[in-house]
Amino acid sequence: MAQPSTILFAGGGTGGHLFPALAIAEQVIDLAPGTRIRFLCSDRPLDAEILGAERLAGAPVEYQVIPAKPFGARPMTLAKFAWSWGGAVRAGRAAIGAAKKDGAVWVVAGGGFVAAPVVQAARAEKVPVLMLNLDAVPGRANRWIAGHAERVVTTTQVVGHGPEAGGRATQWEMIPPIVRRAAVCSCSQAECRAALGLAPDRPTIFVTGASQGAQSINRFMGALARRHADELQRGGWQILHQTGKIDERGAAGGL
Repeated sequence: MAQPSTILFAGGGTGGHLFPALAIAEQVIDLAPGTRIRFLCSDRPLDAEILGAERLAGAPVEYQVIPAKPFGARPMTLAKFAWSWGGAVRAGRAAIGAAKKDGAVWVVAGGGFVAAPVVQAARAEKVPVLMLNLDAVPGRANRWIAGHAERVVTTTQVVGHGPEAGGRATQWEMIPPIVRRAAVCSCSQAECRAALGLAPDRPTIFVTGASQGAQSINRFMGALARRHADELQRGGWQILHQTGKIDERGAAGGL
């Protein structure tokens, strides 16, 4: 199969789809200089905020909004998904068609509601798809995409979905965790803890609700820290709680 001149990363709506794709893009540029990288993302403001602030090989990230809407069981959500599907597929086909003028194209599907119509567009345009799965329980989009991808890679052991999922992919290949270059630190553990305001020798609970936080986790950890503050302090525990900037209510704070 021809080495791609362009790789289109399809995904968005959350940093969990975009940051791993950016990490892969960094490596692609190192290994295959000259490969064009383009992101097909959602219309959520977070996507433009993340991609607009990034640079690859010193240049701004190229990205295009795909007018996709998430799937859901509620009537209004389902109606928006159905109404948007055709336009999202057409936008995906237009992006793929434009990229094909420069040579071979690969689509890397990172999951989520943007990836599914772009994969449908890739099927129509007859370009190969690689699916990247980051979840132990894949979502609806990834379960569908897996049946139409030439290759499926996963960073975690998949529960209930593998070769039996069907499609052209014969197996879900395990790969190591995907880490941004900027997140790889050469400092010692003690130096990293000091930079975060943590004691160097106390056990630490790290809490995260992913890139945008999670209200349920925030509320739970806040209640847990308040109810068991004495036990946590006696045990010498400290808490680092990443809440997400939209909703910081209920954060446990440091102990």
